[in-house]
Amino acid sequence: MMRVLILLCRVFMMAVFLSPSWAATTVDMNVADAAQLDAMLDGVGAKKAQLLVEWRQAHGAFRSVEDVAKVKGFGIALAQRNKDKMLFGAKVAAPAAHNYADKSDKHTLIVPLR
Repeated sequence: MMRVLILLCRVFMMAVFLSPSWAATTVDMNVADAAQLDAMLDGVGAKKAQLLVEWRQAHGAFRSVEDVAKVKGFGIALAQRNKDKMLFGAKVAAPAAHNYADKSDKHTLIVPLR
């Protein structure tokens, strides 16, 4: 009986961990390249994916689905259709200003707050 129970547990664990639901289903809009965007977003081909990357390079990080809808070739409907697949976590940070408070202490760095 114990062997059957262990076998059933193993089969269940394999079914859970090998199911497609565990595959990556989201894409970070601020770090993905055109190929990743093409593969992950519905209704987005190579051309629209490249437009997303170009918009991000020109305007900075996407902050919301509404930002994605601003890209030429995208509308709010297409952006909303993919909203559950989009992450906006990684922000492209501006370089920190190197402003030393005391010239004798070169290890003290003051970074302006935004």
